[in-house]
Amino acid sequence: FNTYIVASEGIPMAVDFVPAWGNKKGQHQWNSLIYGGKSIYFESYWEPNNNWNYNPRIYSNQFEDPYIGKIRLPKVYRHTYSNNLKGPISDDRVSLKNIPNLFRNSKFIDVSEQYFSTVNIEVELSKKVIKNNNYAYLCVLGLKKRWIPIQWGEIKNNKAVFKKMGKDILYQPIIYKYGRKTPCGDPIYLNYEGEIITFKTSKSKHNIRIGRKYPPKEGLLEEASLAKNALIQGANKEDFSDADNLKQIDFEPKLRPYELAIHATTAKYRYYRIVSKNKITIRKIILIQNEETLLEGKLIKSANSNTKNTWIGLDLGSPKSVTKIRFSPRNNRNYVNKGFEYELFYIKKGEFISLGKKKANSYNLEYKNVPKNALLYLECLTRGKQERPFYYKNGKQIWL
Repeated sequence: FNTYIVASEGIPMAVDFVPAWGNKKGQHQWNSLIYGGKSIYFESYWEPNNNWNYNPRIYSNQFEDPYIGKIRLPKVYRHTYSNNLKGPISDDRVSLKNIPNLFRNSKFIDVSEQYFSTVNIEVELSKKVIKNNNYAYLCVLGLKKRWIPIQWGEIKNNKAVFKKMGKDILYQPIIYKYGRKTPCGDPIYLNYEGEIITFKTSKSKHNIRIGRKYPPKEGLLEEASLAKNALIQGANKEDFSDADNLKQIDFEPKLRPYELAIHATTAKYRYYRIVSKNKITIRKIILIQNEETLLEGKLIKSANSNTKNTWIGLDLGSPKSVTKIRFSPRNNRNYVNKGFEYELFYIKKGEFISLGKKKANSYNLEYKNVPKNALLYLECLTRGKQERPFYYKNGKQIWL
């Protein structure tokens, strides 16, 4: 709509789109003003509290926000009125049913270089899989282990060259035939320098301990860390003038719930709180009596939670003893959740191979005999959709 309005005034305007993000779910399109041989993007509407859409670096493949994370684009295409017959759509050897939906449309062009630094990558393909095929397709990973084609490459000498690809993205080559996507090579990571890192599973095995299914947001991690050295207090006066210190959070919390024992079990207080010299980052508190009874109370907190010396707590209505306190920093619940069922996969030549299902009895999962150097993927079978691949190195999950 905006394109038509602006174009009616004689101003060159286009609609550009990313068919699939390179490191998260979804796709996107936007308006682009064509001026001086450059594309000047803008969003056609305003989203409250979503100002990242208007950051000039958002589509540069260099954008990283502490609360949103990285935004990576494998390709940017531009809708056109004219036909642009290139690749499989123009090749008489290829039936339309053997072309992914994106490339059955000839009315778009590749404008990736106008947005970010690109590189042509040559990928070696499996001879057995590509037999009698003329084109391979490069994919990014979408929801629920689904490979999404975003570029084509003609097969020559068991290889394909995929042009103008975005960096810092995981890719998978596939063959597309009769609607079926068949991986035809190892998954590859194109790093910042434009170098290809190929994930080939090793025969060697190791044991791993993992705590998440999706990368944490750095801003939330920093917020959570502010709770270190916070005090857990009990009081019978509303203003906490008679407060007793019951426990100190002597560690740096991560993005998951914690449960701490309170040893002064005979004392009874009406008010309990977690008080910090920093901005308070705790979002949920549960008080437990006699190991298993959850106490109900009214949430109370300091007047301004955006300043230093802030607190959050519960008013139980009357004095009660507490044996444990459970709290959680603000987070997106992508940690390993106690009681949830999970399944770990490793990715071998684009196929997801299960390493078994497990019900979590803590906030970590342990798996034995996992192939070294493997690309891994943890799926929650109980709830949630956000999951991303990672590899395991030096006891840490490295996200892609």
